[in-house]
Amino acid sequence: MNPYMKSSMGNALAVKEVAPNSRSGSTTTNKPHLKRVNSGQGNSYGTPRKPRNTKPKKRSGLSQMSIAPAKLIFWSLVAGICGFIYINHVFTTQQLLQEVNLVQREFERVQIIHEDRSLTHDRLTGPAEVFSRARALGYQDSGPADHIIIIGE
Repeated sequence: MNPYMKSSMGNALAVKEVAPNSRSGSTTTNKPHLKRVNSGQGNSYGTPRKPRNTKPKKRSGLSQMSIAPAKLIFWSLVAGICGFIYINHVFTTQQLLQEVNLVQREFERVQIIHEDRSLTHDRLTGPAEVFSRARALGYQDSGPADHIIIIGE
């Protein structure tokens, strides 16, 4: 016997041997049990499938897109202008950073000169210099007791 048989509905039937039912108590010979197997045509109930929509698919690509050439040119120009503005901004920022660094170095140089001159001024007008010049001019130092200032008496 052929293990696969074709039914009139297009479904393949498979033969499966089943052990006798122990509840019924019948001791019949092994009968082939037919099981429905889906062969890919139709559904499991034997009805044929509906044909799929056979319309040709639209290709998705630049050639099939609905972009007008004027729009493409316009947006290309907009992107180009934005790119030009960005590049100009980058170069301007770099130039400004160089100028800031130059001014900062100049400031630090002037600050060093100012500190040096301030120290020179403090040395020239400090108490040690004043006392030494006063001694050179003939003034006498009155001693440490005269330098004490008492407030409140």
